[in-house]
Amino acid sequence: MIFGTTELATALTILAPSLMMPPRSEREPTMKPVTSCRKRRGIFFWLQSSTKRAPLSAADKAQLIQDVSDDILGYGPIDRYLKDDEVSEVMVNGPRNIYIERGGKIQRVDAAFLNNEHVRRIIDRIIAPLGRHIDETSPRVDARLPDGSRVNVIIEPLSLVGPVITIRKFSRKRLGLQDMVNIGSLSDESVDFLRRCIMAQLNVLI
Repeated sequence: MIFGTTELATALTILAPSLMMPPRSEREPTMKPVTSCRKRRGIFFWLQSSTKRAPLSAADKAQLIQDVSDDILGYGPIDRYLKDDEVSEVMVNGPRNIYIERGGKIQRVDAAFLNNEHVRRIIDRIIAPLGRHIDETSPRVDARLPDGSRVNVIIEPLSLVGPVITIRKFSRKRLGLQDMVNIGSLSDESVDFLRRCIMAQLNVLI
């Protein structure tokens, strides 16, 4: 089940203040950092008590917990696709249009951001650890994530559809020739031709 903006916005509004640590200067000496595990427990217990007033099925409840967890601890609606090894590219064209590339084919997914501000918050979460900054005076960022994935971000005024994110993931598995045939990047004839060129020790210009 994909939850609407009202449910997710309400959950985030209530959860975010209680799950974030105060500034370091305002912490008590005995306060400990709030770990991801503790945050997830907080999300779970809050949703458990809240859903007593508006019952949800077990599947819907699990999905809501996952959606809120991804937004607070990860990269929001695109977090699940960034963790999916079968997805090679994630594209966000404004808050309502999210596409992925899986198996060499681009497809639109049901996931969506709440609004432009929601996308901008996730953008900041992606690029801030990389030491990069984006705003209206510098509306484009190209960066590389620690895992090697390439990130391109464009916001207004360069983008006319809202914030745009493109993340090209690096496969953890090195593709072989047969893999490239399976996804349609090469034909059997091309593979045979390349193999003969290599066996003949010919020079190949790419």
